[in-house]
Amino acid sequence: MRIKAKIFLFIIISSSVIFAGVIGFIIFRYKEYSLAEANRLAGLYAKNASESIKSTLEKDLRVCETISLSFSGLHNNPAIQKEKIYSEILYSVLKGYPEYLSVWMSWELKYIQPDYAMNYGRKQTIAYREFGMIKTKTDTLDIDGEDFESYYYESKTSKKDM
Repeated sequence: MRIKAKIFLFIIISSSVIFAGVIGFIIFRYKEYSLAEANRLAGLYAKNASESIKSTLEKDLRVCETISLSFSGLHNNPAIQKEKIYSEILYSVLKGYPEYLSVWMSWELKYIQPDYAMNYGRKQTIAYREFGMIKTKTDTLDIDGEDFESYYYESKTSKKDM
């Protein structure tokens, strides 16, 4: 081969190797940057979603606390009148918060019926949505003993909001 061809071949090969090295380095660095940026964005989205959920749950807890406070002044009313008022309050809550499917409250029988001596048994009033209508229902539950697997029992024994 002539010297010009050898020099030209050497320059082409050298340029190709350098070019491939630079492209490989850029791709490697871009991959690292892309992964870091994806992790940063995922963390940001997760933080925003968790803040939104936290805000919603805090609002719901405030609603529960408000309902609880509204019931606290009613203990001196006659039983029949109380049940009607309880149903109306729960109905109003569902009407005011269309995102809620149901709301309910439970009273332990030993605190609302002076002649009831057991440590179990409760009266539950529920307001719920059914086919676009808001309905209320009152039941007596756990009169044969505690349901140790219920959310009510868990809340009762832990004494925490759930």
